[in-house]
Amino acid sequence: FGFVSQGVFHLLKIAYREEYADVGPGTVLLNLVIDEFSRSAVIKKINLVTKPAWSAPWQAGEESTKTIQLFNFTPGGIYLYCQTRLINFLRKARLNIASSEGQIS
Repeated sequence: FGFVSQGVFHLLKIAYREEYADVGPGTVLLNLVIDEFSRSAVIKKINLVTKPAWSAPWQAGEESTKTIQLFNFTPGGIYLYCQTRLINFLRKARLNIASSEGQIS
């Protein structure tokens, strides 16, 4: 399962029956996807979004991503914005406390 955007095929999920996992169906399916798209004039890149473990031999490189969150300027949007900021603040504070206590290296 995937989608194409601006010449990039974003591969979200390769599905197969679990009882065949030991024979590497994900690798076979990815090989078929690469083979198919290598002949495409539209697809210039394949992005393994979820980076499954079986795809390690196919990883040519990684790109960092950014997350952008937009909130409506409504009471509900403002509430969600504040909640998100508070959660992020508490996560950072917990990490800072844990690292200062030597729990996280």
